[in-house]
Amino acid sequence: MSNNNTGAKAGNNRLFYGWIVVIFSMVIIAVNVSIFSSFGVFFKPLAGDFGWDRASTSAIQSGFFICLGIFGIVIGWLADRFGRARILGIGGLVAGTGLILTSQVTTLWQIFLTYSVMCGFGLSGCFPIAMSSAGRWFVKRRGMALGITASGAGLGLIIGVPTIARLIIALGWSRTYFVLGASVFAVLSLCAFLLRREPEEMGLRPYGAAPQTAEGKNNLTRTAKRDQSKTDDTVKKAIRT
Repeated sequence: MSNNNTGAKAGNNRLFYGWIVVIFSMVIIAVNVSIFSSFGVFFKPLAGDFGWDRASTSAIQSGFFICLGIFGIVIGWLADRFGRARILGIGGLVAGTGLILTSQVTTLWQIFLTYSVMCGFGLSGCFPIAMSSAGRWFVKRRGMALGITASGAGLGLIIGVPTIARLIIALGWSRTYFVLGASVFAVLSLCAFLLRREPEEMGLRPYGAAPQTAEGKNNLTRTAKRDQSKTDDTVKKAIRT
């Protein structure tokens, strides 16, 4: 591949790092979908062990989705302010801890706290962080990169959920939640580590980006500062429309 297309360093023919970012962004989405789509296989064991009715047990997942949506807005703002990798790592810690605590619940309100709230908060940034991380590495082939990233949702459904179902049969729902908690923390922490650097920090350009002159960089910096000063007004317009 030519340097102008890949944005790689001169003389460097190794795999473009952006594709590594895409693979691990896909893993993030696969983990996210595996967790929230697997509640159906936990439903009967939870309801049976605790004697909860269908409405109460279903409300646990409803609460999770509400938290996922509400916290997603907050996580997006935090990721812009403090960095995507850092927020993803914190999310992995919170979600992993929530799942481990879920393995020890004895009452309905406890699982609302540990699964619906904690896990919902921790996983709420997975999709936007994964997609934005992959997208920043590409100008050309961005559609392909984002498509591969989004395919993690399918992997979560066809691989993650059946695997979790087998774990429940082998270990029981409590130990399975403990295993999931440790796994989510480990996987999202690794992904956060690998996604922590931007193309410019590695001496690379996004795939397909043209080389930038010093004057172009200065113009870009001035434009970014000017756009940042208009952020509040832009948000207000977005809300109104």
